[in-house]
Amino acid sequence: MAEGLQLIALSGEVTAEVGRMVKDLFADTRTVFLGYCSYTDAYIPVAAMLPYRGHEAFESLYFHDRPAPFVPEIDEIIKHEVKAAE
Repeated sequence: MAEGLQLIALSGEVTAEVGRMVKDLFADTRTVFLGYCSYTDAYIPVAAMLPYRGHEAFESLYFHDRPAPFVPEIDEIIKHEVKAAE
């Protein structure tokens, strides 16, 4: 066991910006962030990517048969869900 180390995993192709955002929630803890866990259901962008659309923020949703685009509140939703799982 590694004292002070935590693993956090999300489904989907998580962008580096999401990984950094999640790791920043735990500034005093060594955090390893893992993407591609479980089903890969599109790229997971941060809110700043949404206005630019592009593959990660918009087009990959339809390849993975998602019903609608991500919402501008995505950062707060991810932060809330990660902290709730703590």
